[in-house]
Amino acid sequence: MYRQLVKVIFVLTIVCAAAWPVFAEDEKPAPTGPIDQWGKIDTIYAELAKVSEKVWTITVGCTNDEALSAFSIPLHYTAGKAHLVADSAVFTTGRASAFDIKSFRCDTAIQVIMIGMIGSMGPVKKTVEPGTGALATVYLSSLDIPIQKLKVDTCTAAPNNTLMAIADQQLLGIPADSLTPDKFQKLILVPAYVVREPKK
Repeated sequence: MYRQLVKVIFVLTIVCAAAWPVFAEDEKPAPTGPIDQWGKIDTIYAELAKVSEKVWTITVGCTNDEALSAFSIPLHYTAGKAHLVADSAVFTTGRASAFDIKSFRCDTAIQVIMIGMIGSMGPVKKTVEPGTGALATVYLSSLDIPIQKLKVDTCTAAPNNTLMAIADQQLLGIPADSLTPDKFQKLILVPAYVVREPKK
C-alpha cells in the first residue's frame, strides 16, 4: 500500500512538471520601464537643493504631454551616516495644488516617503494639464551631522505603491460610470524618473 502511494505521488509530480510549461505560457511578464499609451513618455523628476548644512529639499516635478488625474510617487532617500527626517511636504505652489487629495507619508525607519495625489473626489474635474513644473516640495533635516550628499531614488512603498501617474479619463472618450478595470489599465502611466543634482 505504501509503495503504491509513493508511485502515485511520483507519477503526479512528473505530470505536473511536464504540464507546467504549458500553464506558464499564459502568464505574461510584468512590463518594465516607462509606459505611456498616450504620446511621449512622461517624466517625474526629483530636484535636490541645499537650504543649509542640515536641511535639504526635494522638489518633485512632472513633465507630461497629456492631462493627468492622479500620482503615486514613492521615494527612498539616503545621506551617508546622517540620520534624516522628512519634516514636511508643501503642495501650495505646485501644479496639483487644486487636487482634492494631496497626501504625504514618511517612514523614517526605512527612509521612504510616499506622495499621493488624486485630482477629483467629486463632480468637478481637476487635472494637471500638459506642461512641466513642480508638484510638491519635501523638506529633509539631519538629526546629527551635516548632509554632504543626498541620494534619492524611486522605490516600492508599502503595501505596493510604485511610481505611477493616471491619465485623465476623457482620453478614453467614455462616461465616468463606464470605466471598467480593463479600460482603467489603459490610463495607467509609468513615467521615467530623473534626479536633478543641486546647482553649484
